[in-house]
Amino acid sequence: MPKVAAVILNYNSHKDLEKCINSIRKNVTEKIAIIIVDNNSKKESVDYIQSQINDITLIKRNINDGYAAGNNVGIRKALSLGVDYVLIMNPDIIVKDNFLSPLLKILNENSEVGIVTGKAFRKISSKIYTTGGRISLLLCSVLPLSSNKIYKPQFVNFISGCLMIVRKEVFQIVGYFEERYFMYSEDLKYSFNANKHFKLYYQPESVFYHGSGAGNILEEYSPSYLYYSIRNRILFFTDAFPFLKYYVITILLLIIFGKLVLLVFSMKGNDNRLSQQIIALVNGWIDGAKGIMGRNPKY
Repeated sequence: MPKVAAVILNYNSHKDLEKCINSIRKNVTEKIAIIIVDNNSKKESVDYIQSQINDITLIKRNINDGYAAGNNVGIRKALSLGVDYVLIMNPDIIVKDNFLSPLLKILNENSEVGIVTGKAFRKISSKIYTTGGRISLLLCSVLPLSSNKIYKPQFVNFISGCLMIVRKEVFQIVGYFEERYFMYSEDLKYSFNANKHFKLYYQPESVFYHGSGAGNILEEYSPSYLYYSIRNRILFFTDAFPFLKYYVITILLLIIFGKLVLLVFSMKGNDNRLSQQIIALVNGWIDGAKGIMGRNPKY
């Protein structure tokens, strides 16, 4: 039986985290270690985890330096336990019955596959959230699978960081998540790098639900999400394809212009949030074009 450890990052998400772990214990029959990495949450969040959630490894950190840095701590801990696979998942995930078995079957039967994900639905609407996809240089984006393909197991070249199970050899060869992004697009860069050495696979028999904390529609997206998602897309594509730097910057300028238009038309009355979203998009594009990495204190 392969050894599996789940790494889940917490930042004041203890209530979601408890539901996530309960779903794992209810719907996963395989033996699995659970590692919670806390990225300097409030005391009540940590206290809740310690008092209400049993049989886990809790790693408390005194800094919030982002999604990648926190997960990397958990991944290193998982590997130190001698696991074969690391299941990386967001705290607002709910897994369904027989969730893990189809993912492990792919990894066990094909050593060329390094990362696998399943079919994710949105918790609120039950619409498809992510299925894996294809990285498009032309559009400087990730293209989701078409609706007629989401029920078919297949190779992909992008897997979302909301949930992925990774063979230990991937970390040994590819390394860890890019910590300089702070949050968002680390999965884009990691998928791109991993695909140079391993295959990525989408298995729709494995089903889970995701809360999508950033929002479900454009006008709900937080300024932080808009800033880091645009900035880090520029950083990724200009790093991966440096000879097309100005093409990437131009395409993403057009993309944010389209988002700005949509946001303006969605405005209702005196919408202060709208101005914050617009500023975040513009600042993200500017900082991406400048190559600025790390955490922006404003976001």
